[in-house]
Amino acid sequence: MKILHSGLPIFMRDTDSTLSFEQGLICDGSSSKTVGQMEGLIRNPEHVNMEERMYEAYRNIRFPEHEDLLKRYDIRYDITAISPGTINGEFKKTSGHYHGYIADGSHPYPEVYEVIKGEIIFILQKSHNFDRDEEPVIDDLKAVHVKEGEAVIIPPYYGHGSINPSNGVSMFSNLAVISCPLHYEPIRKRKGLAVYALKDKDSFQLVPNENYKHLPSVKLCRPVENPALGITFHSPCYNNFITRPEQYDFLLHPDSYLDTIEHMTQEVH
Repeated sequence: MKILHSGLPIFMRDTDSTLSFEQGLICDGSSSKTVGQMEGLIRNPEHVNMEERMYEAYRNIRFPEHEDLLKRYDIRYDITAISPGTINGEFKKTSGHYHGYIADGSHPYPEVYEVIKGEIIFILQKSHNFDRDEEPVIDDLKAVHVKEGEAVIIPPYYGHGSINPSNGVSMFSNLAVISCPLHYEPIRKRKGLAVYALKDKDSFQLVPNENYKHLPSVKLCRPVENPALGITFHSPCYNNFITRPEQYDFLLHPDSYLDTIEHMTQEVH
């Protein structure tokens, strides 16, 4: 099965749902994470199969002729495939993390996430003290429901993780700054992100994580396009970047774009 919305010659094997890369496309490698490796992040870890796969990550995917361009902008293109199913009623998900600060200390790095198969709920929680050993102050909390062919920008200061609420494998790609530090421990200390997504008949229910204090209400949102920043739905981000890399200047220099990228989601009422 070809992963059409990647815009690349990427195929999912029917036998084990892993990816193959063709026509000279390079992937540096992959790693998988099991339920057991998500210890401390699952809402209810009782009586679970520790060997069950949660997700598979594929790193630094590119054509050889684009390698110099990607390196020049310090950008990497990855894909994460989240398995379907639930763990004691909680949809399978990634670990979640915050991005560290740019070298000049101005702001943490942003990132682009694009759903290339299925659908993903991205949990975004804004905290300016995520890197301190103290109770996190969550200023904003969103669950952004992104469907196949759509993309969303993760603004600075937003811890984030991804959840698969569908009945099949869901995949998302990212355009990320290679030198961006990643902080997983603030999420692990609180046993996950600020909300969990539980199966609720044919939909999902968002339940607060009781390990956080004074949480704002979670806002269910949908992503918003912004062609000026390379976010055009159903137009693959890899191809957009290769064609017009200057549109992604916000990934390295977010100062001038903060207000814009924070408003690239729209609350669903």
